[in-house]
Amino acid sequence: MSITPLMPVYSRCGVRPVRGEGAYLIGERGERYLDFASGIAVNLLGHGHPHLTKAIQDQAATLMHVSNLYGSPQGEAFAQRLVDNTFADTVFFTNSGAEAVECAIKTARAYHSSAGNAHKHTLITFNNAFHGRTLGTISATNQEKLRKGFDPLLPGFAYAPFDDLNAALDLVDDSTAGFLLEPVQGEGGIRPASQPFLQGLRDICNERDLMLVFDEVQCGVSMLMNSSASRPTSWRPQRASAAASRSAPALPPKRRRAGWSSARMDRPMAATRWRWPLGRRCST
Repeated sequence: MSITPLMPVYSRCGVRPVRGEGAYLIGERGERYLDFASGIAVNLLGHGHPHLTKAIQDQAATLMHVSNLYGSPQGEAFAQRLVDNTFADTVFFTNSGAEAVECAIKTARAYHSSAGNAHKHTLITFNNAFHGRTLGTISATNQEKLRKGFDPLLPGFAYAPFDDLNAALDLVDDSTAGFLLEPVQGEGGIRPASQPFLQGLRDICNERDLMLVFDEVQCGVSMLMNSSASRPTSWRPQRASAAASRSAPALPPKRRRAGWSSARMDRPMAATRWRWPLGRRCST
């Protein structure tokens, strides 16, 4: 069986852009397209923005990559800006939204393990969710189109109907680590979660010391919400994953994805335990 050199893992359309100008893409034959997709909401400033282009050029000429073995003054400064303007106490930078969600899953499990409750490892997620395409994140959804052909998937997830508080609460047992959800489902049909649903999840998390994890890779940060700081304090999560439009003004010039963690909710003594090292991971 023959296969193309570029692995055909996506169903690509016939548009083949080679250049961008502001809100437009220019194809191989010079045709122009008004770009409503914006790189799936990554290109917040459009194509070829002079300020962003200069920042990329300056950073590339200054320092490209040194690995996580060393301190990152730029990463630390950017993390501080996010901490100052969101609910979070600490930030983890990585390459993709799926990796940010993977970090969220690991954080939720490690939180309970560090307290001597390693049996609390199951995250309750919601039907038709999309959390990424890694083995871990496809295990966190019940979408058959994402899971087909990759069995056996990872254990440690249970699935409830979205925005159905009673169904979610019925799944809580002694193995539950918390809840993982998109506050506004993307592939699930652009469905916002109701405030009573989010408040109910927050309440059970407070009551049973569970983690409330928001996946805002597709729905947060200058896309549908101004900032994670804008949500009501009564149902803010302990963990949120964000991506895409954060990358446009960021330095160094990488599609930045972030995981934000908070220890402020109802356990102030947890703050010291959950100060993860700040850092920046990128690839060349």
